[in-house]
Amino acid sequence: MRRILLPANLTNTFSTAMRILGSGNRIGLFQIVLNGSALLLFPLDRLLGWIQNRPIDPRTPCRLPIIFLTGYSRSGTTVIYQALTRVWREVEYCNNLVIPFPRAYPLVNSWYRRFTNRRDASLESFFGRTMGFCGTNDGPELFQHWFLGDEMTNRTALSEESRRLIKTFHVAHEHYLQHPFMIKNCTLYLHYSQLAEVLPNAHFIFIRRNPANIIDSIIRSREFIQGDKRKSWEVSIHRQPGEELVNDPITEIALNVRHSLALTESFRDSPHGKQLSIIDYEAFCADPAGCVESLTRTIFQRSLDDAGRQSLPDALPPQQTLRSSPADQATIHATVARWFPDDQTSRQQGAPSQHEEIHPS
Repeated sequence: MRRILLPANLTNTFSTAMRILGSGNRIGLFQIVLNGSALLLFPLDRLLGWIQNRPIDPRTPCRLPIIFLTGYSRSGTTVIYQALTRVWREVEYCNNLVIPFPRAYPLVNSWYRRFTNRRDASLESFFGRTMGFCGTNDGPELFQHWFLGDEMTNRTALSEESRRLIKTFHVAHEHYLQHPFMIKNCTLYLHYSQLAEVLPNAHFIFIRRNPANIIDSIIRSREFIQGDKRKSWEVSIHRQPGEELVNDPITEIALNVRHSLALTESFRDSPHGKQLSIIDYEAFCADPAGCVESLTRTIFQRSLDDAGRQSLPDALPPQQTLRSSPADQATIHATVARWFPDDQTSRQQGAPSQHEEIHPS
């Protein structure tokens, strides 16, 4: 039960809850209540999931686009996810109802949409978590279910049961919601090829960010969520979830970021590469409408309308300044210079990436 309802790499649930309560953050408090409700609603979710899937044939091909948004943790994926939900109003996105109803989500969300079409209008989050039932959600419960609890593994193949679960969900979503579906999750880059094989109409958006800012943000989030910067909260490929890191945590994070970029480039060069778009977070902050326009043309073969443009800010602050301790900042700069020698962000604190932005083609 715990593995389904809570992150597998959360090492001390009570201490984390106390830090959230102590922060007084309304999003954090809402998430505690919502996750608690999942315990009570677990039997109902299983029953509704059975009812939902009775008319569903997983062999049915999906006709509508399925959009997977990913990027290494703390890359700005949540704010871009929220921005896209503002603009693509014809697209259903994964919202916070998935927490109490991961198995019956398409059915329950179709009922919810009969009463309101409200969307998350803010660009605010609490370590990737959002406020209200209409707030965006990463759907970790879905991925733990789809990948049978082994979401941290970079698989080369999916079991038949995982393939069936993934396909059943998306056929059910299209059946009940009748709109394209979008979900963001920071483990998705581990499963590019597998998901593209099961869902040929899927499109992947990878968010790339200045690695110094990623490392800085993860160090601070580890200290808050786990109480220790040595204990991983995000995806870690070098050790088991929750294990204490023997070596330098900053090097560990840097290597994991490199791994996410390598997997993305490999997928880009694969036969499924046309299903991938790569967006720089700093470029998005400088020109949100321009980046969304490019994605809209690629995925929907149309231009961004005036209402969509007006729903986006002209620019966003890219949060360039590092905020970890001075000692950690010095280590971050040295580590990024070593492991990202071709990245201009390694040469000056918080500078926007000087990589040529990869627009989808």
